[in-house]
Amino acid sequence: MQNCRFSGAVRDLGKARGGSGLRISGSSHIEVEGCEATDNDKNGIQVSENSFAELRQNHCHRNRQAGISLIGQGRAALSENRCLQNRFGVILVDASEATMSGDECQQNDYGVGLFDARSAVAEGLSLKATRR
Repeated sequence: MQNCRFSGAVRDLGKARGGSGLRISGSSHIEVEGCEATDNDKNGIQVSENSFAELRQNHCHRNRQAGISLIGQGRAALSENRCLQNRFGVILVDASEATMSGDECQQNDYGVGLFDARSAVAEGLSLKATRR
């Protein structure tokens, strides 16, 4: 996927799912480049359930949870993404894995969160002006 926009997804609170601008799941493999994920009720981009994503030069801002979220053994190679004004810039949960290179997380409540992550490698990560 290139030059896409994912905006305004609403979460179904009764079933506790949905609400991410782009959700990648079910052992998928995808490349996402130059996209914008904004104003979603959950995450801008979510990688889960053994999926792998290459995320390059995406802008994820003003999402209620995370700009980029990896959960349920989701795996990703992140490169030069910008995550602004989210709760978390990037979050890794439930044995997820990520390599990060040149990503920028600014004005989030938390820049990067790791909760039971399997591994995270970062090079040139910029965490500026987090709100907490």
